[in-house]
Amino acid sequence: MPAGRVSCCIDCYWARTARNRLAIDREAFTSFYMAREFDRFGNWLLATYGSKTAALSIHRYITFFLEVEKTWGSFPGYRSLVDHFKAEGLRRIRRPMRWLSETHKIRPNPAVREETSERARLENILARHPKQTITGQALHSYMAKLQARLSEGKTTIRSIRLALTPAEGLSRIVVQAGLGLPSQNLLDAYLRDRPGQKAAITGFINFLNSEYKINLTARVDPKLTRQNRRKKLEQALATMMQNELKGAQFLEQWAPVALEYFHNVKIPKRLLRSLLESAECVDDLGVNVIVNGQACYIPVPIKGHPTNHEFFQKSCL
Repeated sequence: MPAGRVSCCIDCYWARTARNRLAIDREAFTSFYMAREFDRFGNWLLATYGSKTAALSIHRYITFFLEVEKTWGSFPGYRSLVDHFKAEGLRRIRRPMRWLSETHKIRPNPAVREETSERARLENILARHPKQTITGQALHSYMAKLQARLSEGKTTIRSIRLALTPAEGLSRIVVQAGLGLPSQNLLDAYLRDRPGQKAAITGFINFLNSEYKINLTARVDPKLTRQNRRKKLEQALATMMQNELKGAQFLEQWAPVALEYFHNVKIPKRLLRSLLESAECVDDLGVNVIVNGQACYIPVPIKGHPTNHEFFQKSCL
């Protein structure tokens, strides 16, 4: 027996503590069924994770069992659980969910979980625009149309979320401009910053044209898009030039932006490290990165360089 433990070893202490806490928590239930199920869960927790873990965590899970008792009286199916607690809520109670899987055959369903998560995202999107406003009415009406297509089996909940996201983004700009419905100028400005969303937002534009008798066109000007993208890249590079240079870590951040700015070459993140490992130093100001068998020279700024503008001018010659 370790010194100071008197007649109770550490294992017995944690086991006794866990059972005492389990007995106290069991009294919180009004139904014999849920009190018994919580007792079964506590004993499973002791046997599976040990007495110390059970003693320290048993109080954490009682709120889940109390909520189940209050809402259903007994354990419902997985869909009802994920609808009520949401996917994030169930992630916080992994041990009770594992116990339910083993003892009640209530097993997680990834498809149901993903569907519930998508619906939660849609609710958050719609909540930003109340129905009392013209913008909110348009967004909610568009959502109703998409849901009708879902009921007919013509779309999926994920596709609805992908369609509603740019519609809400445009609606936010409309509200900021003090308007009820988007104008062509606002739509052009939105797509100038997000040209990749042209296809996704076309459905919303067609809906607005039909329901509100306006005449909008989802269009992207390639020249303006390139100019806008180039400005953003230059701003990103200029910001990095103001920070402390940190060797390889800095180059990992600098290289993909510099490759797109100077050579219009985009590289996936998974290939970045291997490309940098094969990079060759050309001089004190830059390196050659081999992309698809071709050497792409990118300048690497040094401290004390005159100005950002001069750096970009010289590097683009």
